[in-house]
Amino acid sequence: MHVLMLTATFFAAGQTTHVLDLARGLVRRGHRVDLWVTHSRGGRDAHAETVAALEAGGVAVRFLPAPVIDRRLGIPQDRYDVVHAQSSWSFELARRLAALLGLPLVLTCHGLGLDQPAYRPALQAADRLICVGPRVARDLDAYRAKIAVVGNGVDLERFRPGIREGRFTLLYAGRVDRDKRPAVAAFRRAVLGLPQDVQVWAASNRRLGGGRIRNLGWVPDLERVMGRVHVVVGTGRVIREGLAAGAACLVLGREYHGPVTPEQVERMSFPDFSGNGRRLGPPDPAALLRDLLRLYRDRAWLAELMAFGRRYAEEHLSLDAMVDRTLAVYRAAGAAVDPAEGGAVDHGRRDLDEPAMPAADERAPRVAPEGDDPAAPEPNPPVPPDPRAPAPDLDEPAASEAGEPAAGGAGGPAPSQPRPPAPDPEEPAPAGAGAPASNAGPPAAWPAAPPAALPRGAHGEGSPAGPDPADRPAGR
Repeated sequence: MHVLMLTATFFAAGQTTHVLDLARGLVRRGHRVDLWVTHSRGGRDAHAETVAALEAGGVAVRFLPAPVIDRRLGIPQDRYDVVHAQSSWSFELARRLAALLGLPLVLTCHGLGLDQPAYRPALQAADRLICVGPRVARDLDAYRAKIAVVGNGVDLERFRPGIREGRFTLLYAGRVDRDKRPAVAAFRRAVLGLPQDVQVWAASNRRLGGGRIRNLGWVPDLERVMGRVHVVVGTGRVIREGLAAGAACLVLGREYHGPVTPEQVERMSFPDFSGNGRRLGPPDPAALLRDLLRLYRDRAWLAELMAFGRRYAEEHLSLDAMVDRTLAVYRAAGAAVDPAEGGAVDHGRRDLDEPAMPAADERAPRVAPEGDDPAAPEPNPPVPPDPRAPAPDLDEPAASEAGEPAAGGAGGPAPSQPRPPAPDPEEPAPAGAGAPASNAGPPAAWPAAPPAALPRGAHGEGSPAGPDPADRPAGR
């Protein structure tokens, strides 16, 4: 099967990870994927590493002119079976392409607030809608007859237990925006009460401050870090990846939901690691510290949760399962998934009919970020950070908060347009490629005092678990 997949851009959030993983997962199954990037700032050069990784994995990447306005878009001579849009900003173009080519249309809805006039033509025209969680599905109840809920999957070959640090190490990971600040404040206060031999790392688009916290910046190959730590703190995809990496996981979002335990997930009909929706109020640093201290002191409980996390991920959170469900949606939409079901449609080269796509500043109302974590509504994917610059500190005002357009509003919708409700739970965090080493489990004991710096080559020379994460440039 040949999939024409559309997304707005590549940016520091889990929606990008979802798109990349699904595209590569489909290719590994023997299918072809052309990924069109519809609203990129900077094009191929701005995302050279991501494009190289995709193309090395067999995904063809094309950047469309931005903004797409008042121009006819020539379609390459190729054959497709289905059009699949992953970003609300790409919905309308996907609708027009599917109508022009007579192909099934599938839309993935990553957040809340999409049932509004700007998106309804595409939502109504779609043969199937994929929602990343039940809350998104409920928000689109008017289309329930064609909705399939497909949760985020994790590449279990990349995210797997590695050789752990010699000292008890915890990691906070995820994109930070204004709605995450209470969670970050609780984390910063809680870690002050930990013993001095505990290592505290943070992988984020923002610095979480100094002191106990070692800021790694944005880490695209997060699996190399997660395989080394004992505890992962965050929400959504971060928790899914932490479980796959064999770490004990604590859900810290708008609320603090505590450790992920067998008893907790047994009560869930769908894996919800959003850190939201229980009306518990802001996170309590004291409750977070109690759980961290228990994990530090109770080695048996720590080992139990670490082993459980990997088992649970293998049974419920795999990328393979997400690919299977997506292929089932394609089939239900009318695509010829298997070679025996017929070949792709040969459409040749044609031009899109007018009306042309509106420019970015004429487009839809502001929508919530398309990940699964309740965060401040974003008008568009944030501008990727300059990899040469250090990550901004949370104590310093940012020139442009994540989720707000950069100065001048380039690429964003008009300020007067309405803002929709907040998005659905579970914000992800991007990851790159590579596989950590095999599981070594938690160490028998922690040294009494930390060394001056993390040892280099902790995994052995040439180990796939990777280098010291602090060696990676900040802000990535």
